[in-house]
Amino acid sequence: MFTAPTGAYLPTLSGLLERIHGVPDDRMARHLGISLRTWQRYKTSNNPPKVVLLALWVETDYWRGEVYTQLQNEAALLAMQFRCAEGRIAKLHEQIATLETERLDSAELPANSPFYAVG
Repeated sequence: MFTAPTGAYLPTLSGLLERIHGVPDDRMARHLGISLRTWQRYKTSNNPPKVVLLALWVETDYWRGEVYTQLQNEAALLAMQFRCAEGRIAKLHEQIATLETERLDSAELPANSPFYAVG
């Protein structure tokens, strides 16, 4: 599953740099694997390639917020599935108790007895 936004929804370079403040240009260029001159050109034009924006997006709280939201949604879904499974298990326990009671009450069960019904 992709969590990165599409190009239309990516923050601008200046917006990303506001979130990543205090990182010197030479360190940022080294992190991105580009020359210092190229990084300065991107900053000046505020128009870097999408891959640079994505690399910087992952370093910001935008990405952490996205991941946190996805984890929260998945946890809620798993909790709901767990509650549904608990309900099904409780119904099966009731059915087993009913069937065991019926089996004990009668030595010979008719062919159309609920004891033989599955499901």
